Amino acid sequence: MGFEVISIRQIDAGLALIGLNRSDLADALGIKKSTLNAYFTGQASIPSGRLGEIQKWLENSGVLFTEDEGVKLNKAEVIKYEGKQGFVAFMTDVMETARKGNIEICVSNVDEKNWENNLPPEFADHYRTEMSKVKNINSKILVREGDDFFTASQFVQYRQIPASIFHKDTSFYAYGDKLALITFHDKSVQIVILKNKEFTDSFKVMFNAIWNNHGVIK
Repeated sequence: MGFEVISIRQIDAGLALIGLNRSDLADALGIKKSTLNAYFTGQASIPSGRLGEIQKWLENSGVLFTEDEGVKLNKAEVIKYEGKQGFVAFMTDVMETARKGNIEICVSNVDEKNWENNLPPEFADHYRTEMSKVKNINSKILVREGDDFFTASQFVQYRQIPASIFHKDTSFYAYGDKLALITFHDKSVQIVILKNKEFTDSFKVMFNAIWNNHGVIK
């Protein structure tokens, strides 16, 4: 469950649970690192609105806050993200999963303008930089035939599919043992994640059947 007021200690503990640090938090929320450091060292108080933003981002990233300043991981099999902040939390999870190495990422039905419109530019740049450093990653994206807007070619392979089997503003994202269903509408984004290896693996089989019938974009 969530609480109206969380502590600095809970924030640090929550970041540790999901394998992130204060610098990652600053990048994700577009906060200056010096400003965030002032919050953590007591040089400045955290505005209530900012504290709520940090709490929501951590909860979206899979952290649950409990009584007596406790934290734990959300192990629910279905997680929902919403809005730009939720999108950042989702993409951070993708990045952290990729950092573990030896991973296949399959993304279908992609118009990357939706990513650009819903991710803060600072985070998008941070994401691409960090993903480019990842070793042993096999990342593949299916886009609509004729699309030439690619933002992640340094670490992603792209292939085009006919417009007849492309559905606008709905994407599917398989990474690790998770399958994400993403919808973009009314200048916003909603994400539902299924933490289920069987569903994820079955999607990858279908994805690769389509992938193998279309040429890589040079």
